[in-house]
Amino acid sequence: MLNLVLKLLLILTIFLVCLVYLSFTTNVGVGEYQKWYVAEEQQIESDDIKIQFAGVSTLLISDDSAQILTDGFFSQFPMYQMLFGEIEPQKENIQWAMNKMGITELDAILVVHSHFDHAIDAPQVANITGASVYGSESTANISRGWGLPESQIKFIQDGQQLRFGRFTITPILSNHFEFPDPEMKK
Repeated sequence: MLNLVLKLLLILTIFLVCLVYLSFTTNVGVGEYQKWYVAEEQQIESDDIKIQFAGVSTLLISDDSAQILTDGFFSQFPMYQMLFGEIEPQKENIQWAMNKMGITELDAILVVHSHFDHAIDAPQVANITGASVYGSESTANISRGWGLPESQIKFIQDGQQLRFGRFTITPILSNHFEFPDPEMKK
Protein backbone atom coordinates (compact mmCIF):
# COMPACT_ATOMS: atom_id res chain seq x y z
CA MET A 1 0.00 0.00 0.00
CA LEU A 2 2.84 2.37 0.86
CA ASN A 3 4.45 1.70 -2.52
CA LEU A 4 1.21 2.63 -4.29
CA VAL A 5 0.91 5.88 -2.31
CA LEU A 6 4.55 6.77 -3.08
CA LYS A 7 4.04 6.06 -6.78
CA LEU A 8 0.93 8.23 -6.86
CA LEU A 9 2.75 11.04 -5.05
CA LEU A 10 5.63 10.79 -7.53
CA ILE A 11 3.23 10.96 -10.49
CA LEU A 12 1.41 13.92 -8.92
CA THR A 13 4.71 15.69 -8.25
CA ILE A 14 5.89 15.17 -11.84
CA PHE A 15 2.55 16.46 -13.13
CA LEU A 16 2.72 19.56 -10.93
CA VAL A 17 6.34 20.27 -11.91
CA CYS A 18 5.38 20.00 -15.60
CA LEU A 19 2.37 22.22 -15.06
CA VAL A 20 4.42 24.89 -13.29
CA TYR A 21 7.12 24.68 -15.97
CA LEU A 22 4.55 25.11 -18.76
CA SER A 23 2.85 27.93 -16.88
CA PHE A 24 5.99 30.00 -16.74
CA THR A 25 7.53 29.08 -20.09
CA THR A 26 4.51 29.33 -22.41
CA ASN A 27 3.47 32.84 -21.41
CA VAL A 28 4.56 35.13 -24.21
CA GLY A 29 4.01 38.88 -23.97
CA VAL A 30 2.41 40.87 -26.76
CA GLY A 31 5.77 42.32 -27.79
CA GLU A 32 6.98 38.80 -28.55
CA TYR A 33 4.31 38.52 -31.23
CA GLN A 34 5.63 41.44 -33.26
CA LYS A 35 7.90 39.11 -35.20
CA TRP A 36 4.83 37.22 -36.47
CA TYR A 37 2.87 40.29 -37.51
CA VAL A 38 2.05 40.08 -41.19
CA ALA A 39 3.71 42.89 -43.09
CA GLU A 40 1.51 44.92 -45.43
CA GLU A 41 3.05 43.32 -48.52
CA GLN A 42 2.13 39.86 -47.16
CA GLN A 43 -1.51 40.65 -46.42
CA ILE A 44 -4.15 38.99 -48.53
CA GLU A 45 -5.77 41.47 -50.87
CA SER A 46 -8.24 40.97 -53.67
CA ASP A 47 -9.22 44.10 -55.51
CA ASP A 48 -10.14 46.28 -52.56
CA ILE A 49 -10.82 43.51 -50.03
CA LYS A 50 -8.21 43.11 -47.32
CA ILE A 51 -7.93 40.31 -44.74
CA GLN A 52 -5.55 40.53 -41.79
CA PHE A 53 -4.92 37.60 -39.43
CA ALA A 54 -4.20 38.53 -35.81
CA GLY A 55 -3.89 35.10 -34.19
CA VAL A 56 -6.18 32.43 -32.77
CA SER A 57 -9.30 33.08 -34.87
CA THR A 58 -9.15 36.85 -35.17
CA LEU A 59 -9.49 38.18 -38.70
CA LEU A 60 -10.04 41.76 -39.82
CA ILE A 61 -11.97 41.73 -43.07
CA SER A 62 -12.29 45.12 -44.71
CA ASP A 63 -12.82 47.09 -47.86
CA ASP A 64 -13.82 50.68 -48.53
CA SER A 65 -17.39 49.96 -47.30
CA ALA A 66 -16.98 48.04 -44.03
CA GLN A 67 -14.64 46.58 -41.41
CA ILE A 68 -15.60 43.30 -39.74
CA LEU A 69 -13.63 41.55 -37.01
CA THR A 70 -14.02 37.90 -36.07
CA ASP A 71 -13.66 37.34 -32.32
CA GLY A 72 -11.07 40.03 -31.60
CA PHE A 73 -9.10 38.01 -29.04
CA PHE A 74 -5.88 39.84 -28.14
CA SER A 75 -5.27 39.06 -24.45
CA GLN A 76 -2.58 36.57 -23.42
CA PHE A 77 -2.85 34.69 -20.15
CA PRO A 78 -0.26 32.53 -18.42
CA MET A 79 -1.33 28.91 -18.02
CA TYR A 80 -1.41 29.08 -14.21
CA GLN A 81 -3.79 32.06 -14.36
CA MET A 82 -6.16 30.25 -16.70
CA LEU A 83 -6.14 27.15 -14.50
CA PHE A 84 -6.13 28.67 -11.02
CA GLY A 85 -6.90 32.37 -11.30
CA GLU A 86 -9.31 34.78 -12.84
CA ILE A 87 -8.98 36.24 -16.31
CA GLU A 88 -10.21 39.48 -17.78
CA PRO A 89 -9.53 41.47 -20.94
CA GLN A 90 -6.02 42.93 -21.02
CA LYS A 91 -6.75 46.46 -22.18
CA GLU A 92 -3.11 47.28 -23.01
CA ASN A 93 -2.78 44.21 -25.25
CA ILE A 94 -6.09 44.96 -26.92
CA GLN A 95 -5.13 48.57 -27.66
CA TRP A 96 -1.66 47.55 -28.87
CA ALA A 97 -3.12 44.99 -31.30
CA MET A 98 -5.78 47.38 -32.55
CA ASN A 99 -3.16 50.07 -33.16
CA LYS A 100 -0.93 47.56 -34.97
CA MET A 101 -3.83 46.51 -37.22
CA GLY A 102 -5.00 50.09 -37.76
CA ILE A 103 -8.41 49.46 -36.18
CA THR A 104 -10.15 52.64 -35.09
CA GLU A 105 -13.72 51.74 -35.93
CA LEU A 106 -15.58 48.57 -36.85
CA ASP A 107 -18.97 47.75 -38.28
CA ALA A 108 -19.24 44.42 -36.47
CA ILE A 109 -17.47 41.94 -34.25
CA LEU A 110 -18.59 38.39 -35.05
CA VAL A 111 -17.88 36.01 -32.16
CA VAL A 112 -17.86 32.47 -33.53
CA HIS A 113 -18.44 30.85 -30.13
CA SER A 114 -18.23 31.82 -26.49
CA HIS A 115 -15.05 30.20 -25.23
CA PHE A 116 -12.83 32.77 -23.54
CA ASP A 117 -10.25 32.72 -26.35
CA HIS A 118 -12.91 33.99 -28.73
CA ALA A 119 -15.28 36.13 -26.69
CA ILE A 120 -13.53 37.73 -23.71
CA ASP A 121 -12.07 40.76 -25.53
CA ALA A 122 -15.00 41.44 -27.88
CA PRO A 123 -16.88 43.79 -25.50
CA GLN A 124 -13.74 45.88 -24.90
CA VAL A 125 -13.06 46.12 -28.64
CA ALA A 126 -16.72 47.08 -29.15
CA ASN A 127 -16.46 49.79 -26.48
CA ILE A 128 -13.43 51.28 -28.22
CA THR A 129 -14.79 51.08 -31.78
CA GLY A 130 -18.53 51.51 -31.31
CA ALA A 131 -19.17 48.20 -33.10
CA SER A 132 -21.89 45.74 -32.24
CA VAL A 133 -20.96 42.29 -30.96
CA TYR A 134 -22.77 39.50 -32.82
CA GLY A 135 -22.99 36.07 -31.22
CA SER A 136 -24.94 33.63 -29.10
CA GLU A 137 -26.79 34.21 -25.84
CA SER A 138 -23.58 33.25 -24.02
CA THR A 139 -21.64 35.88 -25.96
CA ALA A 140 -24.36 38.40 -25.10
CA ASN A 141 -23.99 37.55 -21.40
CA ILE A 142 -20.22 37.96 -21.58
CA SER A 143 -20.74 41.33 -23.26
CA ARG A 144 -23.25 42.40 -20.62
CA GLY A 145 -20.87 41.27 -17.90
CA TRP A 146 -18.18 43.61 -19.25
CA GLY A 147 -20.64 46.50 -19.45
CA LEU A 148 -21.44 46.62 -23.15
CA PRO A 149 -24.75 48.43 -23.75
CA GLU A 150 -27.67 46.31 -25.01
CA SER A 151 -27.79 48.44 -28.16
CA GLN A 152 -24.40 46.96 -29.17
CA ILE A 153 -25.36 43.32 -28.50
CA LYS A 154 -26.81 41.37 -31.44
CA PHE A 155 -27.77 37.73 -31.79
CA ILE A 156 -26.72 35.52 -34.67
CA GLN A 157 -29.31 33.14 -36.08
CA ASP A 158 -28.38 30.08 -38.13
CA GLY A 159 -28.65 30.98 -41.81
CA GLN A 160 -29.56 34.62 -41.16
CA GLN A 161 -27.81 36.89 -43.64
CA LEU A 162 -25.95 39.80 -42.12
CA ARG A 163 -25.01 42.79 -44.28
CA PHE A 164 -22.15 45.15 -43.60
CA GLY A 165 -21.31 47.49 -46.45
CA ARG A 166 -20.86 45.26 -49.50
CA PHE A 167 -20.27 42.14 -47.37
CA THR A 168 -22.97 39.55 -46.83
CA ILE A 169 -22.19 37.01 -44.13
CA THR A 170 -24.32 33.93 -43.51
CA PRO A 171 -23.59 32.19 -40.18
CA ILE A 172 -23.94 28.41 -40.27
CA LEU A 173 -24.52 26.49 -37.06
CA SER A 174 -21.94 23.75 -36.64
CA ASN A 175 -20.33 21.62 -33.95
CA HIS A 176 -17.23 22.96 -32.24
CA PHE A 177 -15.64 19.52 -32.30
CA GLU A 178 -16.95 16.29 -33.73
CA PHE A 179 -16.30 13.45 -31.32
CA PRO A 180 -15.08 10.32 -33.13
CA ASP A 181 -17.24 8.18 -30.84
CA PRO A 182 -20.96 9.05 -31.20
CA GLU A 183 -21.54 7.85 -27.62
CA MET A 184 -19.44 10.76 -26.34
CA LYS A 185 -21.99 13.26 -27.70
CA LYS A 186 -24.56 12.20 -25.13
